Amino acid sequence: MTRDQETSHLHMRRAKRNIAVGWILAAFVVVVFAVTVVKLADGQAMQAFDHSLRPSLLESAQ
Repeated sequence: MTRDQETSHLHMRRAKRNIAVGWILAAFVVVVFAVTVVKLADGQAMQAFDHSLRPSLLESAQ
């Protein structure tokens, strides 16, 4: 096997691995998007913790 063939083989292996990593990353993005859509489609008001008191949070605690 010549040096050019070895280099070509190495580049093909890297390309296949990069494509596999790309598919895994794309699948992760799809899962995160799906979870976000499901949580938002629930219809409840989602409130974040922003270090301020809101009456809507105090009423639910009583």
